[in-house]
Amino acid sequence: MPDTQAVLFDYGRTLVTFEYPTEDLLDVMRGFRPRIEAALGVPAPEAETLLEDVLLPLEKIIGSMS
Repeated sequence: MPDTQAVLFDYGRTLVTFEYPTEDLLDVMRGFRPRIEAALGVPAPEAETLLEDVLLPLEKIIGSMS
């Protein structure tokens, strides 16, 4: 495997656009909730709460910058 020479992040939709993978994100967040709880020692927010209160507002802010 070749060494990585560079990494390009395009979080502001400068180079590409995509359909927001809502169901996939929810599935991943549901799977990580036990790890979040173990790490923090408190109940983790529901995946839907994280999506609605964190990820979607972040997407809106980023979308307004382009």
